[in-house]
Amino acid sequence: MPRATSPDGDALELAFSGPIWYWRGPPPFLFVTVLEEGSAAIRAIASAVTYGWGVIPVTVRLGDTVWQTSLFPKDGRYLVPIKVLVLAGRRAGVDEVALSMGLLHRALLPIAGIPMLERVVDAIAQSEIASSVTVSSDDPRLVHSTPIIQ
Repeated sequence: MPRATSPDGDALELAFSGPIWYWRGPPPFLFVTVLEEGSAAIRAIASAVTYGWGVIPVTVRLGDTVWQTSLFPKDGRYLVPIKVLVLAGRRAGVDEVALSMGLLHRALLPIAGIPMLERVVDAIAQSEIASSVTVSSDDPRLVHSTPIIQ
């Protein structure tokens, strides 16, 4: 959900969904295009919030992930850049599946002999849709036990 704040403190909040699409860089990026209605609302305040070239600083929330970025104008609408982020989360309590296999995290469960997390990171890296991949976990041992992301 992009949120742009004008110099006088007024905020415009938009909630929408749309397909994430790939733009081949350099570097490559992923974007979602703001719907026409939302783009019209942004255009109405753009002159007060842009820092040049029509680019507008915003705070974006996708699920529980929040980051600062900028909207880019394109063909009368706005583009929201999306980071490639792999979340290796875990539910509260003991993960019985991981524990039964002697693993510290469900993301390390093997699929055809290769840990799930390693498969995901490798697929993103080979797809050329991202210049980098970030793995976020509540347990640093997860990163240290996955050679592809060290």
